[in-house]
Amino acid sequence: MTSPFKDTVAWEKLESDSWVLRLWDSAAPGWPEIALLHLSKNLYKDFRKNPSAFVNSHKIFSTDVRPHARCTQLKRPAGYAGPWMVFGIHHHGSALECTSSPVEEAQPAHLKKQKAAAA
Repeated sequence: MTSPFKDTVAWEKLESDSWVLRLWDSAAPGWPEIALLHLSKNLYKDFRKNPSAFVNSHKIFSTDVRPHARCTQLKRPAGYAGPWMVFGIHHHGSALECTSSPVEEAQPAHLKKQKAAAA
């Protein structure tokens, strides 16, 4: 299956309804390595349990990151059960910093395109 995202960037499928964009491969210089993850609610739960283990097991960055990532989560709207967008930075020294945000209730264009293709 091809990415439901714009053809100008190289989103890669992680699992069902979850994608990664490795910006240092497509738009940014090599360091720091920056990645965007569009995660389903279930995969996001796995990410929140241990962000470092998650990015290492899914080979998000070119090398493994150290344990004890510094990650923040923006406030989730009451009753929200949708996907999340994670912005991760892999610094020299293998430190991981990230922030996550719920994807807006109004379906972004890439999700509308994905749902239409699945129908």
